[in-house]
Amino acid sequence: MNILQIVQNLGRNSTGVHATAKSFNRAFRELGYTVTVLSFDSTDHSAEERLPETVSVPALRLPGLGRYVFSLQAFRGKYDELFHAADIVFIHNLYGHQFTWAARRLRTVNKPCFVVPHGSLTTFCLSRRALIKRAWLSSVREFMQKQVCLVCAADYECRQAMRFVRPARTAVINWPAQQLPEVAVDGAGNL
Repeated sequence: MNILQIVQNLGRNSTGVHATAKSFNRAFRELGYTVTVLSFDSTDHSAEERLPETVSVPALRLPGLGRYVFSLQAFRGKYDELFHAADIVFIHNLYGHQFTWAARRLRTVNKPCFVVPHGSLTTFCLSRRALIKRAWLSSVREFMQKQVCLVCAADYECRQAMRFVRPARTAVINWPAQQLPEVAVDGAGNL
């Protein structure tokens, strides 16, 4: 089975996405699946920051749209063969060209699609730049309702997400996150 994970900017500074994609990669490979990661990058990353089988898609940041990036090469179809070779597609994060690129292609084929929002559908996240995010969500609402299984890391994340989207299916998978370092505390509870 061929699995395609699609992410935006899979550098070390994308902590949660990087850790999750790495956990998913390891689990899928242990099951004997082939995994390719398609990373829409606005910066270059060294090879040691990359997960195995990562394909970097050159992308440009669009001024005034925060971290949103656009890839002309992807738009023109350069990476379509990776998409068509996949049996299952995982899209990490919502508000980016990687999501719209994958959604546009998934609308024309019948492939399982899992979307991992990484907290981007929580009340906290939607309290910032709310108008832009809600407008964007309305543009993908039909796709989410018909084809997406929304995969959240916690029940509360899933409950909050359901206030903003109505995916075809939902799942909560408590995958391992990177552990925080131990903090030394004295007997009085001081750091």
